[in-house]
Amino acid sequence: MINAHKDHGVRALSKELGFVLARAAWAASLSSSTARPLLLVPVPPHRTSLRKRGRDTSFEIAVQAAKIISARGIPCEVKPLLLRMHQTSRSAGKTVKGRREVHGSFAVKPKARLPERVIVVDDIVTTGSTSQEAVRALEAAGVGVDAIACIASTALSR
Repeated sequence: MINAHKDHGVRALSKELGFVLARAAWAASLSSSTARPLLLVPVPPHRTSLRKRGRDTSFEIAVQAAKIISARGIPCEVKPLLLRMHQTSRSAGKTVKGRREVHGSFAVKPKARLPERVIVVDDIVTTGSTSQEAVRALEAAGVGVDAIACIASTALSR
């Protein structure tokens, strides 16, 4: 479903994928100190992915998740606070070691109004390197990160 949504433009899956992400973010918020309203911060896409797709699919899914969470009683917003500082090569097809070469690739947008606490959201977590780099950038700017929520993850092969 994620690949169909991302790479084949099946936008009708945004709501269903948003539902899965909403469940993950909701569960994370119940076991954390996340302030209310919940603030979801999507990991920004690689520039070549954005150009190829013409849209930020993670942001679209996060918006759907926020709507679902809000409708169920916890106010939720999406804040795209992160930007890519330098373009690494895409992670798809890389080895575990290759995926870890993302240090310094994210920063918090200049002049952004920073919340106290957030939940980082991503569609797929493979090694966790990209999500960890997003957390590092947010924490360096003084933003607390309570959790990383995703739609799917893969088993780490060694």
